[in-house]
Amino acid sequence: VGLCKTLTTGWEDIRIITTHDWLIILALGSVGTFIPQLFYFIGLRKITAPLGSLVSSLELVAATVFAAFMLKEIPTGTEVAASIIVILAIAVASFHPDNANAKR
Repeated sequence: VGLCKTLTTGWEDIRIITTHDWLIILALGSVGTFIPQLFYFIGLRKITAPLGSLVSSLELVAATVFAAFMLKEIPTGTEVAASIIVILAIAVASFHPDNANAKR
């Protein structure tokens, strides 16, 4: 994005962003990205690797479910199918004979 802006319109218009705007951008970036990622990685240090991979795999499924319930956003057929595939893949991997004797 930066290269495209540099080559096309330039960066002169960035001066119209006020200090208040920058603070809002900083707050949104912190609350929406930095803090959740920080807690996610702190949490990953406290659980086992298999559970961590399970949590990572279910992230997109959880996002789809939360969007449906909290934002009243109806998932598309593709999103539902992808969520089902992810859940089935986790189930197959969990019940695979190689994992049956694994220490938890």
